[in-house]
Amino acid sequence: FIIKSDIISLDYGLLPMFAVKPEIIIKREDKMSDIISVKNAKKIKIVIMKKIYCLLGLILLFASCKKEERPVVLTGAPTMIEAEQVTLVGTLVDDYNSDLSEVGVLLGATASDVESGTNVSKYVGTLIGTTITSEVTGLEPGVNYYYCAFATSEYGMGKGEVLHFETLSDKPVISIQNLTVEGFEITVTAHVDDYRGAELIKYGFICKNGGEVTPVTNVSFDSATDTYTTTISGLMSNQEYEISAYAENIAGPSLSAPMTAKTMTYAEYYTSTFVNANGVNISAIEVPAGLYNEIYKNESSKELIPLTDKSYAEVEGFIRKLNAVTGKTFRLPTREEWQMAANDGNTYSGSNNINDVAWYAGNTGNAVKASALLAANAYGLYDMSGNVWEFTSTASGENHYICGGCYNSTADQCEVGHSMLYPNGSKAPHIGFRLVLE
Repeated sequence: FIIKSDIISLDYGLLPMFAVKPEIIIKREDKMSDIISVKNAKKIKIVIMKKIYCLLGLILLFASCKKEERPVVLTGAPTMIEAEQVTLVGTLVDDYNSDLSEVGVLLGATASDVESGTNVSKYVGTLIGTTITSEVTGLEPGVNYYYCAFATSEYGMGKGEVLHFETLSDKPVISIQNLTVEGFEITVTAHVDDYRGAELIKYGFICKNGGEVTPVTNVSFDSATDTYTTTISGLMSNQEYEISAYAENIAGPSLSAPMTAKTMTYAEYYTSTFVNANGVNISAIEVPAGLYNEIYKNESSKELIPLTDKSYAEVEGFIRKLNAVTGKTFRLPTREEWQMAANDGNTYSGSNNINDVAWYAGNTGNAVKASALLAANAYGLYDMSGNVWEFTSTASGENHYICGGCYNSTADQCEVGHSMLYPNGSKAPHIGFRLVLE
């Protein structure tokens, strides 16, 4: 039908209502038309109005209804992953016009935990537009975590797919466990308190003395105790050193808190070397040049080269000075005491093989060596055979006996029982001495 009429608007408080004037022309497809009576027109008007009311009611009903569905959420990729924290995001796809009570992420150790919602941690986040953002902290370094974004309404929790990420490994945590000083050596042990989720790439120590910084990489690692140890040798006498442990993993290097240690003076060190050798309290090493420099020049040194090139009178003068400085009583051994301390039943002091215990013409290249590089004798004495001849207090006229042989001696001169007289006023680079302590 094509209804032709004048329209009158009526308002009943809901929607505009329309009434049709009585005269209506009904036009058929065959173009036939009749004038409908006023009575029939009223009937048509009523039917049309009922249908309009029904349609408008359905529209209002659907418009006012909320769909009872959980929110739809997508889980986003993690951002700003660090050793102990991460930023996790998601997208709110549809909330179905419901009121959201909270949004955020669920975090767990396994995917099944997150999917089921058991053994998970909830991190409530923020919703800006359609983006859900949660800042997750307190994580363990180097650990794999599973997570999903969520949004909760009165109809339940909607969750996105489960994804995962791995936190970065943090720098290792280390500390110095033990530090000891022996002479001019420092032995130090460090402990790995926490690997922070990654294996060590490097480890060692830093040794500082004033402005001098020395890395120490020659260390031994004990995986059973998570410790590593080194002995730092060749240090200066009477010096303070600052020692720090370092370790590095993929996250970078870290340093322990430093510890300080002071090396001995030469007098302290030399005094510590005395042993009882066959009833004689004698030093394990020959008097070092560093002790002489400390006593006379107040100089620090790191050399254990024997003191040589001193006459017998100069040796006696040095001993008097040493006794005054230390308050102890040092002296030269007699020839008998020296030979008692050297004699441990071997041809050479410490071995029947001269190369085990003695620097002599056959192995030195005609040069004096630092003390204690070869094996000791049975009493713990070094270089009683070879290296440098040693003065004794036993005299014959203007001469004193020297024992032991030296770096340019023949093998027979290095035998335990060998000695010879040396003029008191002479001195040579191959003649030194060791002391007895009363």
